[in-house]
Amino acid sequence: MTRDEPEVPPGQQAPHKSPGRKVRVLVVDDHRDTRKLTELVLEDAGYDVRGAEDGAAALDAARAWRPEVVVTDIFMDRMDGVDLIQAIRHQGWRTKVIAVSAGWRRPASHGGADAAGPDVLEDAVAAGADATLLKPLDARDLVRTVARLLDEPAAR
Repeated sequence: MTRDEPEVPPGQQAPHKSPGRKVRVLVVDDHRDTRKLTELVLEDAGYDVRGAEDGAAALDAARAWRPEVVVTDIFMDRMDGVDLIQAIRHQGWRTKVIAVSAGWRRPASHGGADAAGPDVLEDAVAAGADATLLKPLDARDLVRTVARLLDEPAAR
């Protein structure tokens, strides 16, 4: 390991890299503290990480930076996570997308009080998300999911 490479925790493998470049991961969350914590987890795992506060900012960043993975919250102002996923898929990019949410079922548009619409994470999958995770995020699950989507050896 060179001095420039991050230390990889025991049982984990460093992310696959092209020569001279780390895998890029964009973290999208309107809650600054959550976004920064998620960024730190992924940086510690050896990824090149940037953040965005909503889907609109994330789409701009993705156009310029072309991340291999986007980790996006669902509920955000300006552009939510489902709209972001749809926009990424509309671009035809091969970006892997992980949708995260505390989980929530939308009220049904009509019906009784017990009727409910699909879970927002189901909406994310329908929009093209490659994986979903529930908040609060478990750091190991997040790193394993990113590695799995990139077809890397997973952390144990």
